[in-house]
Amino acid sequence: MPDSTDDIAQHKAALRKKLRFRRAHHVENLVGWEKSICFSQIPRPMADFLKTGSTVAFYVAYGDEPDIARIAIALAEQGHALALPRTGPTEGTMDFTAYRPGDALEPSAHGIDQPAVEAPIVAPDIVLCPLLGFNRAMRRIGHGGGYYDRAFARYPNATRIGVAWSVQEEETIPTEPHDIALHAVMTESEWIVAS
Repeated sequence: MPDSTDDIAQHKAALRKKLRFRRAHHVENLVGWEKSICFSQIPRPMADFLKTGSTVAFYVAYGDEPDIARIAIALAEQGHALALPRTGPTEGTMDFTAYRPGDALEPSAHGIDQPAVEAPIVAPDIVLCPLLGFNRAMRRIGHGGGYYDRAFARYPNATRIGVAWSVQEEETIPTEPHDIALHAVMTESEWIVAS
């Protein structure tokens, strides 16, 4: 495992490239019926983290990220409040803003749909976050912007659940002091918690 900051950064960059390719290849090879059932229902173990009227932050899938829109709709139907990330005024920051199914979205500077600027900021109880890679120690690697790690630091009491395809699992994920661990990972085939 690399030990200097530069070595870790180089290792992370190489790992991101590998994981992007692996994820894209996996999604390209899914057949229609497989795509239609993946991430279509709230996983039963998630109930352990949900309280009455929880605010659950989810995300709008971009590219070959797992699409969890149907899970979000099911959560709303159960009476939970929803939130979506919105990039903040400072580069590398984001807030979670209230969202109801059907609310208008607008593209961020990165081309990802997000709520309009007037959507109120909320504090999530649970954050469902996309990632590039994860391991069973609940470490994650994202795209490198640090948006989710900064948000996790702002909301330390929120339950952090990574969402990924099973092929995104790695034995080792390089970490730095600012990297914040997850509480669980949800894939199309498994619910994983720290062992």
